[in-house]
Amino acid sequence: QRRADQPGSQADQQVDVGRNTLDTYFVNAGSSRLQGMEAEVRGKVAKNLELFGAAGFSKTRFVDFVSPQGDYSGKQFARSPRQTQSVGFSWTPQRWLLNANLVHAGGSFTGPENVDRNDGHTTLNGKAGYTLANGVTLFAFGSNLTNRAYIVNNRIATVTGRYNVILGNARQFGFGVQGAL
Repeated sequence: QRRADQPGSQADQQVDVGRNTLDTYFVNAGSSRLQGMEAEVRGKVAKNLELFGAAGFSKTRFVDFVSPQGDYSGKQFARSPRQTQSVGFSWTPQRWLLNANLVHAGGSFTGPENVDRNDGHTTLNGKAGYTLANGVTLFAFGSNLTNRAYIVNNRIATVTGRYNVILGNARQFGFGVQGAL
């Protein structure tokens, strides 16, 4: 049996095993394990153009987790995707900046019982900016530019026989000024 003090393991991870949104009930998992890796590749393909990409993979499980609600030993963590990927570019001609990235998170389980799943989702994000002669940068940014509706927590029990979902952020835009004093 694995001990919580071994690399990649932890003890007393707090987990919500409540049965609905009105019943939040945290218990300590005896021990759990998270293993994974992430790799990133980044490089300039032209004077003002940089491309980048990343991939992450993780494997989670409760090593020892028995609670009054059930035995979750051997189950995966809730809302913890096994893989994530991203690709993007930054283009910087003279004082301009144009940056975009596409980010994907794989599906995940909704709770520690590992029955219902959240689907994976992909979002497109971007930023455009211009640097003035005095070094101040004016920029605009946006996230989820395609305004894709996606679920981050599926099948949440509210009262017996009724369910809710939590959606990810809708399209967002912002503007800013950046500089040094």
